[in-house]
Amino acid sequence: MDFLFVIHSHMRWVVALAGVAALGRMAAGWALRSTYTALDRVLATSFGHIVALQLLLGYTFLAWSGLAGAGFPRARLEHAFTMTVAAVLAQLPVLWKGAADSARFRNTTVACDCTGADICRCGATARRMDLVTSAGAPTNQTAAVTSLAPASSF
Repeated sequence: MDFLFVIHSHMRWVVALAGVAALGRMAAGWALRSTYTALDRVLATSFGHIVALQLLLGYTFLAWSGLAGAGFPRARLEHAFTMTVAAVLAQLPVLWKGAADSARFRNTTVACDCTGADICRCGATARRMDLVTSAGAPTNQTAAVTSLAPASSF
């Protein structure tokens, strides 16, 4: 089960690179009023597929580890829901196949940007899951952070 978690964790960098590439190309195409080329289509489609693969890995890990005893705490379910929304947003460029080039660039830029924002929210949720176990008790990582904090509160 750990190998699946490692794959899912490292895959986020592939998602980030594909997202930056797609967003940059779409924003530039929109700003420069370029013609929507095969490269643009490949970048938008590849980003959608990579996000979908990440979602599939995440669902598999969620089900496998959840049924193996980790359970389904709220933070993990929030992460799954948010990533599902991101995956749907990443698939939207398919809907604009017949639109004018400027509309395709604009809509795909907005879809990639919203997907990226949603994935960042997923990252924050995943970080929260790292710091708190399913029972809500602090992990060693949280204990280490709080032990370094000053004794007085603000």
